[in-house]
Amino acid sequence: MAGLTRADVEHVAFLARLRLTVAELDRLEGQLNHILDQYAKLAELDTSAIPPTAQTIELENILREDIAGPSLSVEQVIGNASAPYINSLAQQNASLTQSFAIGHPSEPNYLELWSGSNPASKRSPISAKYCPMQ
Repeated sequence: MAGLTRADVEHVAFLARLRLTVAELDRLEGQLNHILDQYAKLAELDTSAIPPTAQTIELENILREDIAGPSLSVEQVIGNASAPYINSLAQQNASLTQSFAIGHPSEPNYLELWSGSNPASKRSPISAKYCPMQ
């Protein structure tokens, strides 16, 4: 089987935006060709009696179930020593803008904290004390 040339490896490195030294390119060329050789050996095996599989081992979800619980109130967060970053943002009258989707489970809480209300929340708007721009 024809292996990868040095030009092939340089092209793959370029596509992956990797800046590799000459020594790294040499090592990578050898490693990639070794991998391709191993696949060539596997291709020689008769696999006609083996059913196709998408997963070689059983999948098991090791994560716990998500349990919705009550959030802390604004009064519990603002001024709390365990939330220095949030407090520094609140003191600077920070606002959450350019947010187009919920990317983190806590984001609705930040929306409510910074904007004074959260359309996805059934809670009442936060007082002007914490959102002076409201």
